[in-house]
Amino acid sequence: MAYIRENNYHIKGTPKENEIFKSCTDNYVNAALGYDKGKGYYWRISRNGRYTMRGEGFNDTVMCSFRLGDPSPSLYEILVPCNRAGKAREREAIELFESNVITAITHRLGYDIEL
Repeated sequence: MAYIRENNYHIKGTPKENEIFKSCTDNYVNAALGYDKGKGYYWRISRNGRYTMRGEGFNDTVMCSFRLGDPSPSLYEILVPCNRAGKAREREAIELFESNVITAITHRLGYDIEL
């Protein structure tokens, strides 16, 4: 699924993404802005793991992991309700996303992230 905006924020005190495959942890908060046809522009904020898979003869690949039904705090909300996508509504959703995502992660969900 393609998102309009997507950011990953590292949770303080957890390993960085260059960890080897065997030490994958839920060490990032992923925030994404998307559009759901018939509903509007939404944001989805959830915890996930990132790690680097290394192999001889291949470039390092950054992998992202998550689990369904994760008990960690997460958020899904419609930011700009609308029936049809439009450039003006998309700009409004991007502005709302960028100005409120840090507050939502730190205050509403309670994650301590590195800025």
